[in-house]
Amino acid sequence: MYYKLAEPFAFRGFKRLPYAVRAERGEHVDDEPIFFDKPTFLELLHCDGEHDICDLSDDVREVFDDMINAGVLIKSDNPLEPPKSYQRYKIFPCRYVDKVQWSITGKCNFRCRHCLVSAPDNRHTQPTLEQCLFTVSELERCGIRKVDITGGEPFIRDDWTKIFDALAAAQIKIGIVFTNASLLDNHVLDVLEKNNQRPTFQLSFDGLGHHDWLRGVKGSERQADGFKLLQQRNFRATASMCLHKLNRDSLHPTANFLAKLGVAVLMVSTPQELGIWKRYSQEFALTFDEAWEIYREYIPQWYADGSPLDIHLEGFFSCRRENPRNYEIPFMQKFSAGADWSKIAACGSIQHSIFIGPEGRVVPCMGFSDTVIADKFPAIFEHTLPEALEDKFYRGVLEIKMADYLKAQPQCSVCPHLNSCGGGCLLDGITDAGDLLVPEERVCRFQKNIGAATVKEVADTALAKYFD
Repeated sequence: MYYKLAEPFAFRGFKRLPYAVRAERGEHVDDEPIFFDKPTFLELLHCDGEHDICDLSDDVREVFDDMINAGVLIKSDNPLEPPKSYQRYKIFPCRYVDKVQWSITGKCNFRCRHCLVSAPDNRHTQPTLEQCLFTVSELERCGIRKVDITGGEPFIRDDWTKIFDALAAAQIKIGIVFTNASLLDNHVLDVLEKNNQRPTFQLSFDGLGHHDWLRGVKGSERQADGFKLLQQRNFRATASMCLHKLNRDSLHPTANFLAKLGVAVLMVSTPQELGIWKRYSQEFALTFDEAWEIYREYIPQWYADGSPLDIHLEGFFSCRRENPRNYEIPFMQKFSAGADWSKIAACGSIQHSIFIGPEGRVVPCMGFSDTVIADKFPAIFEHTLPEALEDKFYRGVLEIKMADYLKAQPQCSVCPHLNSCGGGCLLDGITDAGDLLVPEERVCRFQKNIGAATVKEVADTALAKYFD
């Protein structure tokens, strides 16, 4: 029997199968890759339409049948046309990386009071064009096909078009562009369209009448014009909003305002105790309970308004407008009873993603770039990207298991909330001494003081009122 992968990069394509199936059921799932066991993987390497494959084990045959049903794998009694050159298997000199967020500059024209990378302090430099082009070549060499662009403010560079051109030439898709929109114009969108790139734009908008204060620049709220431009040009736009004591009453009108501008998703959070926000948090930060009260009030309003846009309220509540009944509570993990903690990563979200800072520093996610341990991570301007990904300290962070966390925090081992908590985010619990094996206070407080039942009562009551 002869088999052939239907599309290039079909191993990645196969991850769409469970996503599509679950999406049809109305389930909101992350599009995460599936990793095959060794016997299945070795058999898939022979699926080139030329090798006669027989005597498959039952387990491997079951995977093959799923792939055939998904249209990912073609089956034939006779030899198939050999793969074209672009469909041939490729071996990359590094571990699998699916998501890359890249800061192409540490400079910014705003002075945000909550900047994670301390851009207003010029803490981070701006890489040269040559360093940026080297980074593109390293991404290409490692088989990375998608990158999100951020800064500072990425369009503050006068050579950003050359970087975007290089990404297009390397066939690397720009997934998201994070921008304050102050420099967003038709020229930016023209360059992207010329390169056959249509990224999502994520703009921050921190409340009607309040945006200027958090961004530190008078008149910055006019960036709403950026949303209008993206709507006119049919580019997808999302928004992020940081809540604090001054804008706490603006969530509801801001969400409706953004929905009318075509914004697809609004992500609401309180600023992390990192970077510049440390200076302002004592006076302006909301407590955990204050944030929950704002979200408790808004959830029914979101339903009453007809779920105008996708909404993510920190870890408390997340729901898509297309399926308002199927909400999630991100603070709630789903570890099975009797889980083998020695095999479960303390942070699953950083296993296949990286953040590349303006100095070329490679860290698991952006938040690490402005912590006390940031300088311990490797930089690709001193090493290649494959070398950076195998750096001992970097790998040490990735390889922290839940068993390591529980050894450091034995009280969590006997906590009744462990299987729905998992200790929370490594980064949010990090101490000034760089200790990562610390519980995330927010998640702990949610489990003990609020709980999923409280959120469900709020959401289900609103659903019954507005959708039944």
